[in-house]
Amino acid sequence: MTDVLGSDPQAPRALLRRGSPLQRATAQSILGGVLIQACLAISGPLAARILGVEDRGYLALLMIFPSVLWQIGTLGVPFAIPYFLAQDVGGRRFVKKILPVLIAQLCILTPIHLGIVIAFATTHDPRVAAAAWWSLLALPGLTSSQYGLAMLQGTQRLFAF
Repeated sequence: MTDVLGSDPQAPRALLRRGSPLQRATAQSILGGVLIQACLAISGPLAARILGVEDRGYLALLMIFPSVLWQIGTLGVPFAIPYFLAQDVGGRRFVKKILPVLIAQLCILTPIHLGIVIAFATTHDPRVAAAAWWSLLALPGLTSSQYGLAMLQGTQRLFAF
């Protein structure tokens, strides 16, 4: 392994450039999955330790609100983007068409989430209510992230994906 990598900092990228496009895409996908799992292995126990036994359920509930809203409210558009973007040679025309859809979905879903947070915050103690207000950032971030990942996948920029 040391002979292959040596001391060259570009060696991992060079390994990913070798082989067929399918092999590179597979290697990039596996590498991305491993990195995501490593982040989860670190952040999960930290969050559990910080919150304590009682508040872990609140964290799960506050993360479910934006997730469910995202699943229902985006109407599957992020899942269709890679197909249609791969069909479009230029790609820019499609991105210009899809951006207003993203903005419209965020303008509709965020007030719904705000209503849920207001109802939740008024019925719980101030610590949990403060966390509920911070959860408002999750929906725009999650939606934008999924749109961005779909565009990367559609343009076959799998290393960035």
